[in-house]
Amino acid sequence: MTDRTPQSGTHATSSRSMPMMILITTLAGSAVAPALAAADLDKTVDFHIPAQPLDSALLEFSKQAHVQLAVNSHSVGRMSAPSVDGPLVASAALSELLQHSGLEFVTVGNTVTVSPIQAMSKSDGATQPVVPTAPSANTRITRAAGSADEGGGTRAADSSQSASASMAEVLVSAEKRDERLQDVPVPVTAISSDALVTSGSRRLQDYYNKIPGLSLTEVDDGFTSVAIRGVTAGGIGSSPTVSTVVDDIPFGATFIVNGYQESVSDFDPSELQRVEVLRGPQGTLYGASSMGGLIKYVTVDPSTDRLGGHLRVGGNAVAHGNEGYDVVGNINVPLADTFAVRASGSARRDPGYIDNVFSHQDNVNSFESQTARLAALWKPMDDFSIKLSAQYQRTQRGGSSEIDLPAPIGPTPGLKDYQQVDLPDTGWQRQQFQTYSAIIKKKWGEAELTSLTGYSIKQISNLQDYSPALGGLANALFGVGGFVIGGHDRLTKLSQELRLSLPITSRIDWMVGVFYTHEISRVPYLFRAVDPATLTPSSVAYGGLAGGTAYQGDDPQSYLEYAGFTDITVKLTDEFDVQLGARESHNKLGYSNYSIGPFNGLLGQTFYHEQPQLTSTENPFTYLLSPRYKFSPDLMVYARLASGYRPGGFNINPVIRASGFPTFRHDTTKSYEIGTKGDLFEKMLTFDASVYYIDWKDIQLELTDPADVTVKYTLNAGRAVSKGAELALTLRPTQGLNLSGWADFNDAKLTELPPNSTLTAKPGDRLPYSARWSAGLSADQQFPLTDKLTGFAGASLSYVGDRKGQFLTGGILQGTFPSYVQADVNGGVMFDTWKIDAFVDNVADRRGVLRNGNDSLMGLPYRVTYIRPRTYGISVSKDF
Repeated sequence: MTDRTPQSGTHATSSRSMPMMILITTLAGSAVAPALAAADLDKTVDFHIPAQPLDSALLEFSKQAHVQLAVNSHSVGRMSAPSVDGPLVASAALSELLQHSGLEFVTVGNTVTVSPIQAMSKSDGATQPVVPTAPSANTRITRAAGSADEGGGTRAADSSQSASASMAEVLVSAEKRDERLQDVPVPVTAISSDALVTSGSRRLQDYYNKIPGLSLTEVDDGFTSVAIRGVTAGGIGSSPTVSTVVDDIPFGATFIVNGYQESVSDFDPSELQRVEVLRGPQGTLYGASSMGGLIKYVTVDPSTDRLGGHLRVGGNAVAHGNEGYDVVGNINVPLADTFAVRASGSARRDPGYIDNVFSHQDNVNSFESQTARLAALWKPMDDFSIKLSAQYQRTQRGGSSEIDLPAPIGPTPGLKDYQQVDLPDTGWQRQQFQTYSAIIKKKWGEAELTSLTGYSIKQISNLQDYSPALGGLANALFGVGGFVIGGHDRLTKLSQELRLSLPITSRIDWMVGVFYTHEISRVPYLFRAVDPATLTPSSVAYGGLAGGTAYQGDDPQSYLEYAGFTDITVKLTDEFDVQLGARESHNKLGYSNYSIGPFNGLLGQTFYHEQPQLTSTENPFTYLLSPRYKFSPDLMVYARLASGYRPGGFNINPVIRASGFPTFRHDTTKSYEIGTKGDLFEKMLTFDASVYYIDWKDIQLELTDPADVTVKYTLNAGRAVSKGAELALTLRPTQGLNLSGWADFNDAKLTELPPNSTLTAKPGDRLPYSARWSAGLSADQQFPLTDKLTGFAGASLSYVGDRKGQFLTGGILQGTFPSYVQADVNGGVMFDTWKIDAFVDNVADRRGVLRNGNDSLMGLPYRVTYIRPRTYGISVSKDF
């Protein structure tokens, strides 16, 4: 073993073997030439360093981190460095660049020296160890992931040191400021866009089962709903319990009335830094409809540092189906030292795998997506910046993802795997959204003022086959047996947040802000009787309407919110702090309805029905208390008392309103949680564990009038509890190897129901869609193939336990979704600025159930939605 005896001074080497040291610094020829303090490798920098030769990569690091580097030129040689992109702690970014190089860095004063971990001098054929210098008070030694021998191969360094160096700090913005993931007293899972691309995951349904506490289902044909920690009562047309934000700007509907279904929108990962999933109520910082948790998309910023870009081309295919493709391109252009723009575009097709035997159409559920984004960053000074961005995304699914089970379960005998019996050219859905944002930041020393302005347009169009449920009625009224429902939902959302973060003293940090949002949605829809073979509308008409029209209407809705919030952290000692938060909101809701058609009579209304404007207002209050104790920079425990809510509303049916139930209140969650996070054995092992208890009061449940099952309404009709435990571990035993595992237990169930409830449910029944047990295992390994070629491989195993469907009426029990296991593998190679990714998802071709037909509006138990079958693909990408 090499003796590393502490000495004073710098690295001592034989004069025959010590190469010339070169100084890489950003000070030369710049206005920053005054003497520096000790080099700061603990600061966070938004790095944009593409894969390139190591010497030039270190130069880029020096420029972007404003750190002097002293580099042994012989040690660097002709080695290559991987890309480093996004906000990282400077020391972690430098460790990433030095992976597999056999180099370490030592901080002495204002200079960081890069040199071999175990420099070897040769004298008369004998190999002598080089004795390093002793670290002084401001000296740190950090090793890279492995060491290189004279022939360019690798050998493992000390495993604990190796793990420490290769561990890149993960930064998240869960509390509206960039922090290390291990420092945030909130249970957060962060997934990088690189991880999504490598595993072939483009939509949330591709990777939801890799996130503790997150559940997903298709609550109606093509509409995806999510829940966190079991906080959902299911149902069609209920307001969401999980909020979505893009760069801290809220996206999607907060408030829903009368069956308008909020569907989770998938943002293409090509322009994302990462996806963050926050578990538990987030009401104080993120407001309404985050009572279960939050999904946060963080995009890539333009950079003034360099001209660069990325291209990726790939293909994929699915078992039982056809082929698809994936094309992505982006470019970053600095137009000046203070101004840069970033443009990107992508197009892809996910292959279909379901055949419609009635219309003789194959692979009807193929999915297409096109995305374009333009962002600009102006940073005239270090303490002031403006970022503008605009994004457009269009997705289209050609047909339903539901399959029909054959007789005797369903009405059609002889059906084979992945087949359905739908009317031709139905089941399709198109989503379009546009997002526009302006983010302005201004600093005064440690104080920072942030303004976030957002505007978005979200549109969903679809056409669904409702013949199995309403074909008989269509035949009686219109003389044809086909029945379709189509709609074109449009939501516009304007939001503005202004917040100020500042330290009041060295031990008190304060954030205060105001928030405003205004949502307007239109929900026009058309019910029409058609000929089943041709989709030609019936010639029978009522009241001057077009032939076959049974119901035509629109539901204009609005949501207005003003809020003020504050968050203060008091550092009682260097180790112990307490976070306090509060938010006061004022919500105003609006709704009206216009409808015409013979179906109005079935709802107890006149042929032409007009619902005058309905309004309601509320003033919900949410709060947060979170003490935290840090045993060390890498180990802490925390407690968290947090609350959340979603807005109340009103019932639109005149019969229900006349019966004394015109409105319902907001429902609330209160969460009690204890957690711990840490790194052990010099970051060889990372862990995150928590236990929680969520009390959900005044649940908004959709009920049915016992006298008329067609009359549905919403009341604060119950109470529920969600309790559980989560554990996540990551082990880095050797160079380039990551082993991760997590387990989640969630017991979410009803505890109270009113005695006159028409739901087929009772206290003790499980809440919909969440598994009692879920877990995941993964292994990822990087390994050098040559001095310039690096390989990587990974595998994951996900377990999703059995789940229950939504609460039903009429004596129908909740459906059961069986448990399933999904295995995925991926691998590839990296060479210079090139990368090849290959993946196989759902290797065993499992048929995990996302929903059965009891949960649809038609209530057909033989209709089932599965996870995607075995899918495989390959892509080639290049950075430039």
